[in-house]
Amino acid sequence: MNSIRRPRARPRVDSVSFDSLWWVLVREAFVVALDLPISRYASDGRWRRHIAKLRSDQVRARLDAFLRRHPERRIVP
Repeated sequence: MNSIRRPRARPRVDSVSFDSLWWVLVREAFVVALDLPISRYASDGRWRRHIAKLRSDQVRARLDAFLRRHPERRIVP
């Protein structure tokens, strides 16, 4: 059994954790929509920690609110 106390014997090779992938994609979409300069969010650890600590539903809600205010930032109309 895999758990926090007993991790996998060897790392995954052929499988993908879609939960982790979704977590990354939601945050990347948020950062891209905000269009912050790379130097600001890539080098500022506080910004990255703040985004990482938010739940995915909070990130999506903030992204949705931002895109309602700035519809020109939408990739797909």
